[in-house]
Amino acid sequence: LAEMLKPALTTPGREAHVRIHVSTLSRAKETAEIIAARLPAHVRQLPPDPNLAEGDPAHTVPFQTRGGEESLLKRSRQVWLDSARIEAAFRSLFYRGLPGKAAVSAAAVASETVPVPASAAAQNLPRHEYDIVVCHMNVIRFFAMRALQLPPEAWLRLGGYNSSITHLQIRGSGSVSLVSFGDHGHLSLEDTTFGMTQGMEN
Repeated sequence: LAEMLKPALTTPGREAHVRIHVSTLSRAKETAEIIAARLPAHVRQLPPDPNLAEGDPAHTVPFQTRGGEESLLKRSRQVWLDSARIEAAFRSLFYRGLPGKAAVSAAAVASETVPVPASAAAQNLPRHEYDIVVCHMNVIRFFAMRALQLPPEAWLRLGGYNSSITHLQIRGSGSVSLVSFGDHGHLSLEDTTFGMTQGMEN
């Protein structure tokens, strides 16, 4: 992440455009601290957000490995609550620019406390925002489907590994691209895990 964000972190006038969001779960907070330690001090680390915690998003299917339909019916209230919470998290992070403001990135319009620095304007630098969201694979899979305006019930068709990187790009026009999903090329095979499994075979 430090290498990926190096241009944004080292170009004068763009130092305030990187933020770290994190869920309230211990494993996510520990990961966020590791990331923050390798980024410059001016990167903003926001307070843990309970809406980013793991859960079952909407359209959960009754798959057998988790008890089938009977288990899903027992958890229906919790799934409903998780869905609303995760949807709220999505809406807080993914949104289009205001009409007539196509040159302003989507992440910038949420707050007027992040003005375009004079040095950036003078150099005609692109107005980019980078939000690092440290959360959990169910949430990430749901975010990816929602951001791409694809049926959210397909979130379980996406895979993903622990410590992987998903890169979504939102342009000022509101168009969205999935640059990468669950990229784990920075991990060795031994470090590639999901749940209680190791490597790429379940």
